[in-house]
Amino acid sequence: PSWLTYLMSSNTTISFKWLAPDIHHRNGILTEYLIRVTETATATTTDIHTMSNSTSYVVRDLRSFVSYDLSVAAVTSVGPGPFSWPLTITTDPSAPSIAPDGIVARSLNSTSIRVQWSPLTPRDFNGIPSNYTVTYRRRDSDLPVSIRSVPAATTSIDITGLDIYTRYSV
Repeated sequence: PSWLTYLMSSNTTISFKWLAPDIHHRNGILTEYLIRVTETATATTTDIHTMSNSTSYVVRDLRSFVSYDLSVAAVTSVGPGPFSWPLTITTDPSAPSIAPDGIVARSLNSTSIRVQWSPLTPRDFNGIPSNYTVTYRRRDSDLPVSIRSVPAATTSIDITGLDIYTRYSV
């Protein structure tokens, strides 16, 4: 197979297409294609049997913001032929997969608190880290939450100007 192309369907799904091998190089009747998906950072490889001789396939369940090498081999009744040169792609970023843990809020004085947390790993960010968003509001209130953002390199924020001796949810 040759002329591999792709289209990002989502941040975890790729529509993958290729041209069939020339009829003079098939060495038999094509029964299916074998797609090899390799995560470039870990060299973890997954082989996918297309179960048809269609020259396109939707690769699903990829991870966000990860580089992959995709290659394809034609398969006849005798077995697979050689794999194509790999096509290297990077999936699109997405929102972080988890919230930070180790969250601690402590009083600095009667009208301010310091909120601290453990940083997310680059893998958990699912993209280029930009910021953390901290939301808070009075526990006895139905008012909308207040929002503060800090750069991703920061793991704490001081929230000031709170109502004196009042409980807040963070």
